[in-house]
Amino acid sequence: YKERVKSTDTDFIQFLKDTVANEQEWEQDLEAFEGFLDKEFGPAVKELRKDLKPIMGEVEKDLKPIVGEMENEFQKEVAPAVGDAMQQLKDKATSAVDSEAEDLKQRAGGLIGKLR
Repeated sequence: YKERVKSTDTDFIQFLKDTVANEQEWEQDLEAFEGFLDKEFGPAVKELRKDLKPIMGEVEKDLKPIVGEMENEFQKEVAPAVGDAMQQLKDKATSAVDSEAEDLKQRAGGLIGKLR
């Protein structure tokens, strides 16, 4: 039994060492691949960014009023409904708590009366 345990422990320790080594190798491969991508495609991506920047500015300028309008509409129509729903939930919770508190007071009063 002891020899079997020792060999199992050794196998497990080796498994852990192999796992760590594989993880490190994978990270090195990933870094090498990222370096390759940057080397091969980096200049093209930089050029694309340079070309797309003015277009993105125009798109943002065109969409800003639409997004602002949608946000205002949301605030006007949806926000009050959410506020009303929250108030109703608060009122119902308050009512339930008050009812439960009254019930507990009555029970406590009955128990005190029995103890006297």
